[in-house]
Amino acid sequence: MKRASGARRSGSRHRRRYPAGTLVVLCQVWYDCGAVRCQAGVTLDEIAEVRPGLLDFTAGMLGGLARKDQRAAGELYVRGLLADGRRKSMVATAERPGVDSQRLQPFITSSTRDCVAVRRNVARWLAGHQPAEALVAGDTGFPGDGDASPSVARQYSGTPGKTANCQVAVSVHLVSEHAPRAAHWRLSCPESGDDPAPDDPAAAAGARRRRRLAAIPGQAGHREKRRLAPDMIQEMTGPGGWGVPAVAGGARPVAAAGIAYGDNALFRQRLTGGGRQYAVAVKGPASARDGDAVPQARPCENSRSSSPSSSAPALPAPSR
Repeated sequence: MKRASGARRSGSRHRRRYPAGTLVVLCQVWYDCGAVRCQAGVTLDEIAEVRPGLLDFTAGMLGGLARKDQRAAGELYVRGLLADGRRKSMVATAERPGVDSQRLQPFITSSTRDCVAVRRNVARWLAGHQPAEALVAGDTGFPGDGDASPSVARQYSGTPGKTANCQVAVSVHLVSEHAPRAAHWRLSCPESGDDPAPDDPAAAAGARRRRRLAAIPGQAGHREKRRLAPDMIQEMTGPGGWGVPAVAGGARPVAAAGIAYGDNALFRQRLTGGGRQYAVAVKGPASARDGDAVPQARPCENSRSSSPSSSAPALPAPSR
């Protein structure tokens, strides 16, 4: 989650090509499917009792991985994350199920695979087992430094509640009466992460070096969070996307977001254009009109010209 494909931090010995957050979400989903009730972690004996179901679950979620050894390593990694223990490093995670960390190292650090397929499987499983009542958009900040981690910049994040060096990830949660679960997420690339203008060769070379170290794809660039979130919702629910509504019986959950998204007209327009109802937070000065208000033409008051201007029949009411 915190690193793009192939990213590494300065001084790190390993390279990560698979967002570990994807498998962390698998663990959380497995907790909530009813097989395991202990949120603080489970013992190896408890995992052994439910392992047949866990094998079926991970096989379905990791089914998009082409190689059998990748799927086996993924199941081992999920078992290690589920087991009781505070440290989630690769070595500690491997020790809990009693395997050599060398079995997990290629899977975590160097093997390439399509993590989007796993996210799609998770989202479809959630929608089928716990029908969502809302799609909630938001973001999370991860403090970070150095120039080898993708999308680290001095930017505002609600997580620390201030402007700081951090990464920001936009997420869409499927929310039901039972639980909210992250089903889709993307790392937000700040504007400073884009290649600079070609008239500054030194800056351009530095930007290319940072992008190469962080393994940021050439087509990835800055896109505002208010644009990313509707893109993700469309990918999950739109035609040709993940097919989340199909496995949920055709339901179209309402979209919801906090003030950082809801107060932006472009974000609301994207949701409206997609035919989606929404409930979002806005600032107090924002105004609203009745749903049946129809724009009407009236003469300009300060001009002899008879050219009309568009206006609504009634003054807007404050959103409060």
